[in-house]
Amino acid sequence: MPGSCGQVDIVFVVDSSGSIKPENWPRVRTFMRNVVGQFDVGRYAARFGTAVFGNDVQPVFQLKTHGSRADVVRAIEQMRRVAPRIPDLQSPQIDRERNSFLRTQAPTEKLSLQLIFLVSHC
Repeated sequence: MPGSCGQVDIVFVVDSSGSIKPENWPRVRTFMRNVVGQFDVGRYAARFGTAVFGNDVQPVFQLKTHGSRADVVRAIEQMRRVAPRIPDLQSPQIDRERNSFLRTQAPTEKLSLQLIFLVSHC
């Protein structure tokens, strides 16, 4: 799969509330690393962004922040849980954050694929 998709923008929106038990937080990061490992990372390849949500939605890194797979994986490893509250997955704030990522981090090519992974409840 690496290199076969052209440019793709992938955003992980990760539940860091109490619905993911602390002992499962490493599994969340492992899932994210495994997804990143399937792609070439760069301006004209895959770009990754991440936000975590609990009480609030907090960007971790934007689509344009990291230009290599190693940098994205390092940022994932440093990602921490933010709040012990179960979020409302229908919250307009989550929609606003998703739209903010996609609007402010416009693709460098008009035909890029945009994917969002919502990681919650494990």
